[in-house]
Amino acid sequence: MEDAAALQQELQNLEERVDKLGREKSYLQLSNHMMSELSRVPGLENTVDKLLETTVYNIGGRNLSIYYQVRGVTFFADISGERRQLEEVQDPLVEKVLSTGEFVDSEETEAGTQLTATLPAEMQKATTLVFPLSVGGVVFGAFKMEGMSIGAREFLSPWLFPFFNYAAMVLKNEIENYTSLRMAYDEVAKARDRLEDKVRERTAELTEVNRRLAEELAERKMIEEQLRHKNRELDNFAYVISHDLKAPLRAITHLSAWIEEDIGAAVSEEVRQNMNLLRGRVLRLENLIDGILEYSRIGRVRETTRQCQVGQLLDDIRDDLALPDGFKLVVGPGMPELVTDCVRLQQVFANLIDNAFKHHHRQEGEIRVSVDEQEEWYEFTVSDDGPGISPEFHEKVFALFQVLAPRDKKENTGVGLALVKKIVESQNGTVRLESEAGQGSTFRFTWMKRME
Repeated sequence: MEDAAALQQELQNLEERVDKLGREKSYLQLSNHMMSELSRVPGLENTVDKLLETTVYNIGGRNLSIYYQVRGVTFFADISGERRQLEEVQDPLVEKVLSTGEFVDSEETEAGTQLTATLPAEMQKATTLVFPLSVGGVVFGAFKMEGMSIGAREFLSPWLFPFFNYAAMVLKNEIENYTSLRMAYDEVAKARDRLEDKVRERTAELTEVNRRLAEELAERKMIEEQLRHKNRELDNFAYVISHDLKAPLRAITHLSAWIEEDIGAAVSEEVRQNMNLLRGRVLRLENLIDGILEYSRIGRVRETTRQCQVGQLLDDIRDDLALPDGFKLVVGPGMPELVTDCVRLQQVFANLIDNAFKHHHRQEGEIRVSVDEQEEWYEFTVSDDGPGISPEFHEKVFALFQVLAPRDKKENTGVGLALVKKIVESQNGTVRLESEAGQGSTFRFTWMKRME
């Protein structure tokens, strides 16, 4: 009998152990299932919601809530859907878990009702479980479960620790992701604010610049209109002066010729020389008036640009100047063809060539014209084998009304080379003289390939 009783007892113990192992397997499978459900949810808020939902659905409890910290700020969420940021944690159990990192288990008695009063005393009790949420020994939150039965507590608690350890890792990862994203968003927001500030500042600056430009443009238009008016007045003045000055000069020329005719054969050689000298001075004065008028027009009156063959241009100048016998004009190869102000270019060449043979010290001579092509310019050279000019006079020859030889010996208005310098510089070019006394003269000037 004793052996049968012992065998019966052992059989009962085996059945209880099998039953316990079965329940442990079931709860282990439940824990793995909950972990799997939690791992599928992305995002911090979604993870919090899923943790509450999975726990209450699979384990139960009257009220579930979670506390977690993000960048030093504590947040609260519960199963009813309440979400808020906390200034401080007022729940003593949660506060204890956050400060110590230890699991808290607190028993409580259900409120008395007719139903609970009929239950055994141990079934009238419930418990509150608070699990710490920590990773690497650092506590960052707590999970609170209220209204758990004593029996459930005793059996479930060992299997809930692994689950909440896993939940803590998932939640911490989402917090770190959220923190990184939030920091990135904050940086973007700061950068956006700085950019908006700069845009506002720049907009204000541009508005002010536009205002000033508008004022300057209006002022410039007014000045341009005044300048056009002055130029018209100057053109009218120049025409009147030219007409009023040349009219008496022409009268003097005609009068001197009439006087010679009236005197007839009785005119002496001295009188004839004086009359020729008078007419020469009148011609010089007319040329001087023309030169001054032309000088005043440079840079103020823009001539029309057109296709210009420099070689043909020099041939025309040779014909127009009618070089004296004994002088020849030699044009070098490679003379370009370009679109430019042909009138002004012709004036430059004509004055330089005319100056070369007019001031030559012999009855014969040679004038050479050559060209050197550069990146943006042509450099033209007009050289002669005349008497040359000492270096101390190189600047003086380009001054208005300046002449080196007495006008009684060389007829000259002193305008030609001044005209050359002003024309070349008005085209953004340069002109210079290379010469020594007794060694001829070389004038070099640059001319743009393309008109601006």
